[in-house]
Amino acid sequence: MYGAFFRGSKRAILVRAGILIVAIALLDWRIVDEIPLRFLYLLPMLMVGNVLAPWELGAVAALCTFLAEAFDDFRWTPRVGVSRSESEPQGCDEAY
Repeated sequence: MYGAFFRGSKRAILVRAGILIVAIALLDWRIVDEIPLRFLYLLPMLMVGNVLAPWELGAVAALCTFLAEAFDDFRWTPRVGVSRSESEPQGCDEAY
């Protein structure tokens, strides 16, 4: 089903991925308020992963990350972004 997204010339794939990125950003911005749609950016990232150089892929990933954060109602902060298990030193699992 998704095979059609990945076939075609480099330009065709980039155009399809760009349209998907814009559509996802518009949906996230205008329609959906409480449902994060950031996982949908994986499809265009998979599409461009085969046709772009690593630094270009990094630029597209940065754009998708920016759009996901800009249009998401759930704001990221360091406090909610770092899990307790990663922020505490090892060996602090003593029971009191």
